[in-house]
Amino acid sequence: MSLLARPWFAGLALALAVVAAYADSLQGAFVWDDIPSIVENPLIERFGSALRRPAAVNTTSGRPLLALSLAANYALGGRSRAGFHLGNLLIHLAAALCLFGLARRLFLLPGWGGSSPPAAAGLALGVAALWALHPLQTQAVTYVIQRAESLMGLCYLLTLYLALRAETSPAPARWRILAVAACAAGMAAKEVMVSAPVMVLLLDRTFFTGSFRRALAAKPRFYGALFGTWAILAWLVLSLGGDRGGSTGGLSAHAAWLPYWLTQFPAVATYLKLAFFPHPLVFQYGAFWLPAASAAIPSALLVLPLLALTAIALFRWPAAGFCGAWFFSVLAVTSLVPGTADMIAEHRMYVALAPLCILAVAGLHRALGSAALGPICAAALALGALTVARNRDYRSGLALWSDNVAKRPGNALARYNLAVALLREPGRGAEAQAQLEAAVGLQPSLGMAHYNLALLLAQRPGQADRAIAEYRRAIQIAPGYSQAHNNLGVLLQRRGRADEARRQFELAVQCDRGNRSAWSNLVRTLAAEGRADEALAAAAALVRAHPDSAEGQAQLGILLAGRGDPAGSVPHLEAALRADSGPWAEGAHFSLGTAYAAAGRISDAAAQFAAAVRLDPGSANAQFNLAAALELAGGHRAEAIAHYRAAAALEPGVAESHFRLARLLAADPKARGEARSELGKVLALNPEFPGARGLSSELGLPPP
Repeated sequence: MSLLARPWFAGLALALAVVAAYADSLQGAFVWDDIPSIVENPLIERFGSALRRPAAVNTTSGRPLLALSLAANYALGGRSRAGFHLGNLLIHLAAALCLFGLARRLFLLPGWGGSSPPAAAGLALGVAALWALHPLQTQAVTYVIQRAESLMGLCYLLTLYLALRAETSPAPARWRILAVAACAAGMAAKEVMVSAPVMVLLLDRTFFTGSFRRALAAKPRFYGALFGTWAILAWLVLSLGGDRGGSTGGLSAHAAWLPYWLTQFPAVATYLKLAFFPHPLVFQYGAFWLPAASAAIPSALLVLPLLALTAIALFRWPAAGFCGAWFFSVLAVTSLVPGTADMIAEHRMYVALAPLCILAVAGLHRALGSAALGPICAAALALGALTVARNRDYRSGLALWSDNVAKRPGNALARYNLAVALLREPGRGAEAQAQLEAAVGLQPSLGMAHYNLALLLAQRPGQADRAIAEYRRAIQIAPGYSQAHNNLGVLLQRRGRADEARRQFELAVQCDRGNRSAWSNLVRTLAAEGRADEALAAAAALVRAHPDSAEGQAQLGILLAGRGDPAGSVPHLEAALRADSGPWAEGAHFSLGTAYAAAGRISDAAAQFAAAVRLDPGSANAQFNLAAALELAGGHRAEAIAHYRAAAALEPGVAESHFRLARLLAADPKARGEARSELGKVLALNPEFPGARGLSSELGLPPP
């Protein structure tokens, strides 16, 4: 008996082959939907929060098993890319082993010719190897967040395996309980699991009972529980409004059902072609619509006869008909329910590829007998090599999107994502701009592309007007685009259009009260216009919404100090300076110094004014107030003189600085000449300056 005919050895060989094909995938990057669902998703950091609904719908929404698996990954290794990829690889390996077990038991059944156990194990290994090593599977394995598909696939295959195992076991009850549990878990992973109960029933009808009625009558509790798992899926789908937050047509009355269905003829034809000739593989096909119903005819001439042949085969050749029905039932959910972003997605073939592999291996075995092993092994090796090569495209977002654009140059979304990847690379801004301009040319309604193009243009000399136009276009497409309003306001402010800028900042905070940058810009704009009450109210709103905003605390404190409420300003200014330091810090130190001085905390005031001077030595006010605090504190005469000198030099037209400097210098006989010079400046500026007459007499100067 060949070792490969032994189930344990065949399973080991399969595991080694899968690991070899996907070992390089552990270095893959987080891309596309990985970012909001994993990298920027704080909910996965705890098991409890993982089950909460994200603020914005992402791939984990309504899929608790997926969310919990991501939380488990995070608990074991944080956001380690290798850790998440390893998790996906283990799920894929488990699914491959389930398929091996399922196919082996199918090939033992009379419906498949009743192969001997050694032959069944060899054929099953061929099926599982072709399926697991096929490069079509990379999108469900190497693209991390499509763990949703592979987890569902594992549950789907496990459900079928356990149901089949129950039919051949002397103690079927436990296997059926486990099958129901696996089916329920799959419903919590992805919606495509909906067809699993139907396929279990068809499996029973095809290979055991001969009719649906007898199958249901023989096991009513089992099928009641199995179909009862639909309630889990229904609850999860309805919790998202029935349309996954708008990412599918779902229950929406406005969904473009018929145009979408027409696109699924070329979609299914593409899946079939890629199953047997996996090139080119495309990460993101993008949305597309057929120009006319007649454009679907060529692919419909392939798909519709196959559907008809499947229906006939269910009665004439039940085993083959079962595989055909399995293929179409898995694709039915995504082919019948309109999607708003993707008409074709390769990961949808994760489970649907299994029945095709079973048919291919069975057909080769029927045609070649035991000689079929050679072609099957050669095909598996070739597919594994293609998988290794495809995994290299996932090494970075730049590599993946470059490959995508090369294969689908008309995909605006791919060009947009390539631009985003290019922007992360130093010195490639011009290439990014070219991709963004191509994206908006291909799809003018792509608001993200207009926004990012505006970001780039705003950094280019002489391109401010174009940037303003692109921001306006992004806002026109998505009126609630808070950051676009904010950035537009910044550009308008630079152009001296203060009223328009203020309006944009107001719209930004109306769209998103969490936009700290917009709040801060609004506060600054209102303060600059002298609208102190409105500025103060905006700063207070910012601090209420974001108590941890150092800039907001600083702005509120500075405004309160300016309104004559130094005591009220202190806690805000102290909180700001404890938390962070930014361009507002000099003003915060200065205002806090003023508040401390008003409270009689002269040493603390001097320390704050000193900090303000360090941040901005060119501030005459900070230099003067530091000198005054040092003078008042006593024992710092030389330092006070130095800072009065700096203040007088920075603003020579301010008599107070010259007078205070002259007064301190007058106490030193060696500095009386300089003191007379400074007093002369005071008298030149204001002959009636208070105290000047007495100091003139002290210095022996004629009365002013």
